[in-house]
Amino acid sequence: MKTNWLALTAALPTTPSGLRVRVWRALKATGAGTLREGVYLLPEHATSAKTLWELERTIAEAGAEAHMLVLQARDETQEQSFRALFDRAELFADFLQSVKVAQTAIRRSTGAELNKMLRALEIQLQTLQASDFFPGRGSQKAADALAALRRKIHLHLSPGEPASTDLAILAR
Repeated sequence: MKTNWLALTAALPTTPSGLRVRVWRALKATGAGTLREGVYLLPEHATSAKTLWELERTIAEAGAEAHMLVLQARDETQEQSFRALFDRAELFADFLQSVKVAQTAIRRSTGAELNKMLRALEIQLQTLQASDFFPGRGSQKAADALAALRRKIHLHLSPGEPASTDLAILAR
């Protein structure tokens, strides 16, 4: 299945740098991939697509040149190269490493520290998943690892209390 892509082309002045910085930050927030300098790509179905359209208008209103193109890849090879710009596997691997580090800190951390750490990881995962336009196994593995960490923290903070489990109830 071919994806509809948004391609923003922009020619920004080198000075003043304020517009370049604003555009760069906005592009980073959308999760757009860079095809080359001044050409940015985003799947049309991305929740941040509207922001890319607004960015085109912002650039034009600032007196710079910007064009938004809606296109499809010419063939499967190009489609895969476009999608590769959005491969989040390394970011999910980094997240899994952060979860492992958090697991080692459970015994030596206070309840407040653990809740703060858990909340930070939840926000990190939500942000990562929001820019994962073509979800794969990494997203699910990260969500599962966070759920397991949440359970370990709950068991640590509430020893002896009932806790949920994934085990089946056996019929008698």
